[in-house]
Parts: sequence; C-alpha cells; structure tokens
Amino acid sequence: MTTSYTFGKGMGFQTGDDGGLAFYINQRRNYARNDFDRTQTFVQSIVYELPFGKGKRLVSSGVAAAVVGGWRLSSFLTLMTGLPLYFNAPGNALLAPGNTQTPDLVSPVKILHGVGPTTPWFTAASFAAPAAATFVMSAGTTLAGPVSSTWMLRCPSPSDLPSATIWTCALRLLA
Repeated sequence: MTTSYTFGKGMGFQTGDDGGLAFYINQRRNYARNDFDRTQTFVQSIVYELPFGKGKRLVSSGVAAAVVGGWRLSSFLTLMTGLPLYFNAPGNALLAPGNTQTPDLVSPVKILHGVGPTTPWFTAASFAAPAAATFVMSAGTTLAGPVSSTWMLRCPSPSDLPSATIWTCALRLLA
C-alpha cells in the first residue's frame, strides 16, 4: 500500500501554455494561482494478492488452484481540490485594445456546490460588469472549482497465464 499527500500552491504570472500575459497594462495583476494549481492532493493505492493457489492457504492444489491461483486485487483512490476559476469581463469599455478585463466583485461569493448546467457552483450575482474605462483590481482567480475524485478497482489475471491479456476486469468511478 502506498499513500501520498501534497499541500502546495502554484503561483505565477502566466496562464496556460502560450506564455502570454492576460493583463498588459499593470502587469502585476497577472500574478495569481496557476491554472494547474491543486492545493491539496491525496493518492492511495493498494495491491492485495488473493489467498488462492499453489503455496497459498486456500485452494492450494488441483485444477482449481491453477485457475484461481495468482489473482490479485489492485485499487487506487485520488482526491484533489478543484482548479482555480478564472473570470473575464468584456474589455472593449477599457479603451485599451488587446487588454483583458475582470468583473467587479460586488458581494461575497456564496458556494452552492451545484454541478451541471441548471445548478450553478457559485452565485453569479456576486459579479458585475466594471465601469467604463476602469480596471478592476481583482485577480480573477479567487475561487476554486469542485473537488475531483477517481477510484479504480482492478482484478488482473495472473501474469503467468497465456491468456493474461484476456482476463482483466476493472471498475472505475470518476466524480
């Protein structure tokens, strides 16, 4: 069994892989959480060899030992905090072509934990369009999206069987 936990914070001036800045005027506004930042990550994996077959305590001889012997279960669980959410507003009112604008935060954001198009993750009413010809000083990355989780259980066949690539079953859950 292996277990791993990471707590960290990725900060930088650029987002994505293009290397470009989002804000060209007042470039300090670009310093924010990286778009790949996961504050917390927990991973656990386990491999359990089933007690059947030659040399094991159950079904240790005969044809049954050859069929069910050497099988194992393997599983892993991954839990990660959500990725940063980026908010943009129309930049045409800035009178500065090529610059990006962020919305104005007018009230505290309430996390609703909804998933899907009809149930929002947060209250959109907390944001408003900025006034004309003004820069909003929010970085636009103050919120994180939903937690990501993956769980998988595999039951691979023994590696010494000629049909090892045929006899594999897997169960995988993503949320």
